[in-house]
Amino acid sequence: MSLGKLRSRKRLDWIRLAFILQFRGSLSLEQLTWTFNEMFKNGKTNREVARIMLCYSRYGFNQLQESKIKLYNFNGQLPDLHSRTIERWIEKIESL
Repeated sequence: MSLGKLRSRKRLDWIRLAFILQFRGSLSLEQLTWTFNEMFKNGKTNREVARIMLCYSRYGFNQLQESKIKLYNFNGQLPDLHSRTIERWIEKIESL
């Protein structure tokens, strides 16, 4: 894989996380990481996912404190995505 493709994949991670949170609602970090890794065949750790959301918090990622569990949600707007991409992501997330 070329360095350019690797960088562009990393740039898309925040969009993928935002999509999951918009589709599923508020999730814990463990649930979000599991869903992300299952949908996109990744091996990201909880720390890496939390770092992505922190870096892109200006786009609408929020952390909620519910008793002892921290929940994350997305209140921003996703950039325009190709309709086939959205359909494919919905198929993947519904199969989980």
